[in-house]
Amino acid sequence: MKSLKYFLFAVAASAMLFTGCKKEDPLVPEEKPTDGAKVVATLKQADVVAAAADMYKAWDESRKIADKMKVGSTELTQPQYIYALAKVVTDIKDGKKTDVDVLSYRMAESPDKDSYDKEEIAVFNGPANGDETEDLANVAARLISTTSDKGRMPNSILFYRGTTAIAFSVNRATVTMLRALSEYKTASKMPEKVSTEYLSAKATLREFATQFVKYLEIWENTVTETLSADGSHNGSTAWQDVHFVPIPYSGGYTDGADQYQEKFKPYYEVEIAGETYTAAQSWGIALKGILDLITVEGSTVWEVERTPAKPAHTLGNGKSLDSAIPMLEEWFQWGTYPWYEKENESGTEGPVKYNGEFVTEVDAAFLVRLIPWHLTRSSQLAAIGNFQQFGTDPAATLVYDGYIGLICPMRELLIAARFYKYLLDNNITENVYDAVKNVKFSYDLYGAGKAPIEIDVDKMSFTHEGGEQKVKVTTSEEDWTATVEGEGVTVTPTTGKAGETTEVTISMTKNEGDSRTATVTFAVPAGKTKVVSITQAAAPIGVTIKEFAQEYVKFIEIWKNNVGTVNYLSGKGVVEPGAQYGQPSIENGHYIPVDTKLTVGNLELTTSQVFDVAVRSYLLIRGFDATNETAVGAGTFSKLAKAYTMDDSILPPRAIVWGQYPFNESGSTNADGSTTGNGGQLKMGTYPNGEDKVKVDLLDNFAERNANFAPVKNSNAIGNMASYGGRLAGYYGTASSQRMLLTYAIFFKHMLDNNLADATGIAADLAFDSYLFGENLTFEPSQPEQPAAKEIASAQDFVDFLKAVKAGESVEKWTNDNGEVTLAADIDLAGVNYDWTTHAVAVTNANNDCTIDVPAFTGVFDGKNHKITGFKPTVELAAGTTFGLFPVIKGATIKNVTLTGEMTVSAKETADAGMFVGTAFNSTIKNVTVNGKLVSTGGQVDNKRFALAGICGFIIAKEGQKSLVEGCTSNVEVNAAPGANTKNGATCAMYGGIVSFATTDKSADARVTLKSCVNNGTMNVSLARCSGITPTANYATTIEDCTNNGDQINKCTLSGRIGNIVCNLAAESEVINCVNNGDIDLTVEGYSGTVGGLIALVGSDVKCLVKGGGNYGTIKTVSTAGKYIGLLWANHNKTVPTSDMVVSGRLFIDGKEVEINAENYMSYLGYVKDPTCLSNITWVAPTK
Repeated sequence: MKSLKYFLFAVAASAMLFTGCKKEDPLVPEEKPTDGAKVVATLKQADVVAAAADMYKAWDESRKIADKMKVGSTELTQPQYIYALAKVVTDIKDGKKTDVDVLSYRMAESPDKDSYDKEEIAVFNGPANGDETEDLANVAARLISTTSDKGRMPNSILFYRGTTAIAFSVNRATVTMLRALSEYKTASKMPEKVSTEYLSAKATLREFATQFVKYLEIWENTVTETLSADGSHNGSTAWQDVHFVPIPYSGGYTDGADQYQEKFKPYYEVEIAGETYTAAQSWGIALKGILDLITVEGSTVWEVERTPAKPAHTLGNGKSLDSAIPMLEEWFQWGTYPWYEKENESGTEGPVKYNGEFVTEVDAAFLVRLIPWHLTRSSQLAAIGNFQQFGTDPAATLVYDGYIGLICPMRELLIAARFYKYLLDNNITENVYDAVKNVKFSYDLYGAGKAPIEIDVDKMSFTHEGGEQKVKVTTSEEDWTATVEGEGVTVTPTTGKAGETTEVTISMTKNEGDSRTATVTFAVPAGKTKVVSITQAAAPIGVTIKEFAQEYVKFIEIWKNNVGTVNYLSGKGVVEPGAQYGQPSIENGHYIPVDTKLTVGNLELTTSQVFDVAVRSYLLIRGFDATNETAVGAGTFSKLAKAYTMDDSILPPRAIVWGQYPFNESGSTNADGSTTGNGGQLKMGTYPNGEDKVKVDLLDNFAERNANFAPVKNSNAIGNMASYGGRLAGYYGTASSQRMLLTYAIFFKHMLDNNLADATGIAADLAFDSYLFGENLTFEPSQPEQPAAKEIASAQDFVDFLKAVKAGESVEKWTNDNGEVTLAADIDLAGVNYDWTTHAVAVTNANNDCTIDVPAFTGVFDGKNHKITGFKPTVELAAGTTFGLFPVIKGATIKNVTLTGEMTVSAKETADAGMFVGTAFNSTIKNVTVNGKLVSTGGQVDNKRFALAGICGFIIAKEGQKSLVEGCTSNVEVNAAPGANTKNGATCAMYGGIVSFATTDKSADARVTLKSCVNNGTMNVSLARCSGITPTANYATTIEDCTNNGDQINKCTLSGRIGNIVCNLAAESEVINCVNNGDIDLTVEGYSGTVGGLIALVGSDVKCLVKGGGNYGTIKTVSTAGKYIGLLWANHNKTVPTSDMVVSGRLFIDGKEVEINAENYMSYLGYVKDPTCLSNITWVAPTK
C-alpha cells in the first residue's frame, strides 16, 4: 500500500513542479483582473522617486514595509505604490522620464515567499539565463506583466540559474526598488548593484528560536485521543492519548480527523519582525538554521545525493544565533503525510532504530546527516517530504552507522525545537557546535507513556548563602501536592490545579554547616510523582582559593625535584618490559610523592584531596557552578551569575582517594587516528608533532568530567584518566589524573603571577605546560623566593616611564629584580596630561637600514595581560622620525598587553608609525593586541617612505640577530589617504595590519619573523601598498601561520601592488601556511597595478619559499589591471618553489563575476612565469 501512496504523491509533486516551471508565482491561482486595472493617479516620475527616498529612509529606521505611500497629495495603497515603483525602475532603464499612470491591483497573498540567495543584485543588465536576466529591472518588468495578467501582485518573481528556480519575493522587490531609487535621487543615476536585504534587524535566529520553541509547550499541552489520519499507527491500532502539534489538514488518510478537530484551532504561527511563519515554514527555517549554526558550509549547501562519498557539510562552529534567519523556500508546506512512520513486516520501516533498538535521543551529527538530503528531496517534490528513510541501500536510503527506519518531518520539528531551547536555556550564542556536540536531544514524537505530572527542573544546586529557584509543575487530570524532605527548604505554593502549569518557588536558608541535600516531591492522587533533588554547598571554611593556590603551586617544584623510576600506571613499584600493556617503568621520571601533604590554614590535605579542591576551584573561577555536587560530565555544570574570585573560599575538601592507576597514559596513537591501549600520552596539536601543552578548552572539559566523578560515579576514587582521542579538537592521547594534578598547579601559578581576580578572561589560545613524567626535561635548581617586584600601577606611572625612555634616563624605578618592567593594573591614558606631539623620536632609516643612536627601550616589558586604553594622539611627523606608544625598541621584548586607542598621523617626508611600536631593532613583540582606529591624513610626497601599521611600523634584524613578532592581533580600522605619494616601491606610503616594513641588514643569520599573527581590521585606504599582515617583506623575512580576516577597500588610482598577506616578497623571504579570508575591493577606474589574494609580487628567486595556506577572500577589481590579477598572487615572475596551497574565493572584474571552478581554477591563480615551480595547488569551492 505504501508504494501506491508514494506513487500518487510523486505524481502530485510532479504536477507541482511542472506548474513551477512557469516564470511566475506557482502558488497564485489563475485569475483575471476584476476591476479593469483602473488608473488611480498620474504622477511625475521625480515625485515618485522623492517619495521612494523618503519611504526607504523610514524603512531603514523601522524595518517595516509601509501600507501606504504619499506622493505629493496623493496617497497610494501598497500594491499601487509597488506598481509605481516598478514602472519608474523600468522607465529609467529605458531612458524615459514620462509621467507614471498608477494602476490599481490587489496585493499578493504571501509577499514574503522568498528563496533569493544573493546579497546584491544588478540594477540593469544582470547575468543572463536564456532570454531572462537576473537584475532589478527584470524583476520590475515581470512584476508589472504578471500583475497585469493575474489582477494582483504575485507572491514572488522566479529567476532561473540553469534549472534551479530562485524566488525573489515582492517584499524583497519592494525594499530593493526603494533602495535603488533612493540612491538614484542622491546621485542622479542608478547604482550598478544594490543590496537585496529586506528583513528586520530583529529577524534573527535568536528571535525566531524564542517563538519557535513555543511549539514544545503546545506539544506538551495538546493531546488527542487517537492520532490516525496520517498513518502514524501500526497495523489497525491508532496511537492513544498522544501529544502533537496541531496543523491544518494536509490531505492524506480519511480514516479519522483526530488531530484536525476544531478544538485544536487556531494554529500557532511564529511571528517575528512583523512577519508570520506557518509551522511548515518554521520547520524549514529551523532546519536550515541548524545547518547555519553547526556546520562550516551552512544552509546554502545541500546534499546532491542521499548517501554521498563525502558529505556536503563539515561539523563545526558556524554562524551566531544572532545572525539572520535563513531564507524561505517556496516549498515550505506540508506534504500529504507529515506524521508518516508506519512499520512494515520486514522491520526496515517504522520509527528509526539504532542497532535494533528504538532511538530515544539523537545528537548534532545525526541532524547534519539527516537535514541536507531532506531539504534537497523536499525541494524536488515541491513540498516537505513525508519522511526520510535510513537503511543500507545508498541509492534509496540514508546510510548512517546502524540506523534503520523512517523519520517524519513532525518529529524533526520537535527535535529542532529542543535544539533551539537548549541554546536559549544555556545562553549559547557563539561557537554553537562546540556547545552542543556532546548533547543528546529527545527523539520523542507522541509523548506516549508520559507521566500525568511533569516538572521542568529536577535538580537544583544552591550556594551556602541559599536563595530562591523556580520549577514549573503541570498535571493533566488531577490536582497536585508538594512535600519536603530535608532541612532549610520551603515550597510556595504547596498545591496546584489539574490542567494548569504552576510556577513554584523553592527556597533554601543560609547553610552554616556541612553540605546538605533535600528533596521536594510533587504527587497526584493516582500515585505518580516527580522529584526535585536539591544540594546546598557547605559554609565557607576560612581558606580562600588564593591561599590554597599559593601552597598548591609548590607542587611544581616538588615534581621537578623528585626524580626516579616510576611505574607508568600506578607510580609505585617497578613494571618490567612485557608487563601489562607491554610498557616498562619510566626511568628518570618526575613525580609528586603520594604521601605529600598540603597545609593551608587549619587544613591538611592529601594529594588526592588537593586534586579535588583544585578542579572544583578552577571551575568556580571560570564561572561554572561547582557547588553542584551531582553534575558529572562536560556541559553539565551551569554557569554562575558571577564567577568566584581568588579571594572567595574554597569548597570543603571531600574524602577523595586516587584510583588504582592515576599515571595511566599507556598505549599509543597512530597516524590514521586509531589508538592502541589508552592512546598514549596527552598531546596538543596534530599527530605526531603534538606538544606537552593544554588550553582552557581542555582544562574546562577535564574539570567538568572529573569534579564529581569520584563521589558520584566511582566510590570516591578519582578516575585514572580521561581520553581525548577524537573527543576534543586539537588533542590526542589520554590525560591522566596525575598529569592534571600538576597541570592545574601550573594554571594557578599563572593566576598568581598575573594577579588575576578570576579566570573568565583567560584567552582561549593561551597554552599552559602539561607534563606527566617529564623524563626528557631538565630544570635549573630552584631559586630562593625573590622580594616583591616593582611594577607600573597607574597611568601617570606609565607616562613617566615612557618619558624616561625617550629622554634616555634610567628606568630602574620601574624595573623589578628579574629585570622586567611589568604592569600591575589596567592603564587608562585618557586622563593623563601628556603632549603626544613631543613623543616622536628621530632615527636614521636610510636605504631601509636602521642606525639607532637615540635612546630606546632595551629591556623586557610584560603587560601581564593588562589593558592600556585612552591612547589618542594626533601628530604630524617630521622627516626621519618614528612614532608609536613605544617609539623605538632595541634588543627588547614587549609582551602580553592590549592597547586600545585612536591615532591620527601624517608625514610629508620619510617616517614610520605603528600604534604600538614605531621602530623595532633586534627585538621581540609577543602576544600584543591592538584595538581601535588609525587615520593617516595624507600629505606625503613621492619617493618618501611612510610606513604605517597596527602593531609595528618598521622592524629590522641586524648583525646576525633576530627580530620576532608572534601571536599578535590587530583589530585596527585604518583610514589612510597618502596625498601625492602613490608609488608602489619601497619608498611609498604603505600600511600593514601587523608590520609595515620588515627587513634585515643582509648579514648572515639575520632574520625577521612574523608568526601566528592575525589582522581583523578593515583597511579603507588609497595606497599603492596595503596588506593585512605586511606590505613589505624586504629581505630575509618569514611570514608563518598568519591570518588576515580584514577586508581591504582601496581607492589607489595608479599603479599599486596589493595583496592581503604581503605585497612584495623579496630575497630570502618566505610565506608559510598563511590564510587570507578578507576581501579586496579595488575598482577605481583606470587602476593599472597588481591585485593578489595573498601576495602581490613574488619578486626574487634567492632562497624564497611559498608553501601552505590559501585564499578564501573575494577580489573585485578592474580589467585595466591587465594580466596581474589572481586569487593567490598577482605576479609570480620567478621560479620560487610554491606548493600545498588552497585556492578559493570569488573574482569580479569590472563588476562581473568570473566563473571559476575545479576545471579552470589554475588559470586564475595569478600570472606565473614558470608553472613548473608549482605543485599541489587545490581548489575549494567558495562558501561566501
